[in-house]
Amino acid sequence: MKMKPLGEGMRIALNMLEFNPGGMGGVETYVRELVRGLASPGSDCELTIICSERASEYFTALAPACRQVVFTTRRGSLSRLARGILRSVGIDLVKMAVDNLGVDLVHTPYTNVRSYRFRSPQVVTFLDLQHEYFPEFFSERELQRRRRKFQQAAHIATRIIAISRFTKDCLVELYGVEPGRIHVVHLASNPSYCIRSDQRELAAVRKRYGLIRPFLFYPAATWPHKNHAMLLEALKIIVERHNFSGELVLTGIASHHHETVRRSIAELGLTDQVRILGYLPYDDIPYLYNLARLLVFPSLHPESPEEIAVSIWTAWNNQELLSALREKGLRRAADFSWARTIEDTIHIYRGLCTPGVSR
Repeated sequence: MKMKPLGEGMRIALNMLEFNPGGMGGVETYVRELVRGLASPGSDCELTIICSERASEYFTALAPACRQVVFTTRRGSLSRLARGILRSVGIDLVKMAVDNLGVDLVHTPYTNVRSYRFRSPQVVTFLDLQHEYFPEFFSERELQRRRRKFQQAAHIATRIIAISRFTKDCLVELYGVEPGRIHVVHLASNPSYCIRSDQRELAAVRKRYGLIRPFLFYPAATWPHKNHAMLLEALKIIVERHNFSGELVLTGIASHHHETVRRSIAELGLTDQVRILGYLPYDDIPYLYNLARLLVFPSLHPESPEEIAVSIWTAWNNQELLSALREKGLRRAADFSWARTIEDTIHIYRGLCTPGVSR
C-alpha cells in the first residue's frame, strides 16, 4: 500500500478499489465528474482516493492534488493473495488501512463490489437494480453474487444515493431500506455534449471514422441489457421494408456479449449497414452525437422489434420531428448539471460530518 499527500476540509474517502478505467460503462462518467467536482477549489473536501495500482494514474490525471491509498490488486500478486488469506481469518487489511486514515466518511460510488464495515459512516451510490428485474441477463452464479453484494451494501450504508426516484423505490420495495436513508441525486451530461458548429472539427471526426453515410448512433457497451439484439432486428426490418441507405454506428465497451452481437449482425445480413467503432476517446463522442441523424436507445419495454423499427423510420424521415425532439432534449438536459450533482452530494456528506446530526 502506498500513500500520497492530503489537503483541508471535510475528510472524504472515495472507495474506488474495484474501479476499472475503460471497463465500467456509464459508471465511469459518474466517477470522473464526481472526482473532478469534489477535488475542485471550494468543494470543502479533503479527498482521499482508495484505488488499485492500475487506476492510480487515471485518478492522478483527474485530481493530482488528492491523496491516494493504492493497493495492488493484480491476480496472482503476493499482496492480493496475502489480503485474501488474512481476510479468511478475520483480518481485513483494506478495512484497517481505511479506518486508520481518520476520514469523516467513506463514499463508494457504485454497488457491484465488496462491502466493508468501515469505522466511519458510509455513503453508497446505487445506479440501478437491473438484476432484480431482468435476471435472464445473468448466470445463476452472477445473479446470486449481485443480490448478495447489493443487499449487503444497502444495509451497511449510513446513507444511500439513488440516481432516480425509481431506484429509490426499488431499494425500499425489494430490500426493505428505510426511505429516510435514501437521497435522490440526479446525474447530468458533461458540458462538452453541446451543439458543435465548427465544420472543420466535425469534418475531421467524420473522416477519422469513415462516416460517409447518414447514420443512427447507439453509444452503449455490448451488455445484454443494452438490447442490441432487438435494435438489430428492428434495423433488419427497416432495411428490408424501406431499402435503408444509412448505417447504424455502435460505440462502447466490448463486453462478454460482444461476439454475440457480431454474430447477430452477420446472421441478419447487416454487415453493410452496421459499423462497430468500439471504445472511442472521450473527446470524440460529442462530435458523433452532432454528426448523427438521430440517436437510438432501445429500451427493454417495446413488445417487438417492429415497434422500434416504426419509431426509428418515422423520425428518420421527418425533419420537423427531429428538430422538435432536439429542442426538447436540450431543454430537458438543461434541468441537470454536474455542479448540482456535486452540491447535493456534498450536502449529504455535510449532514453526516456535522456533530449532533443523526446518522
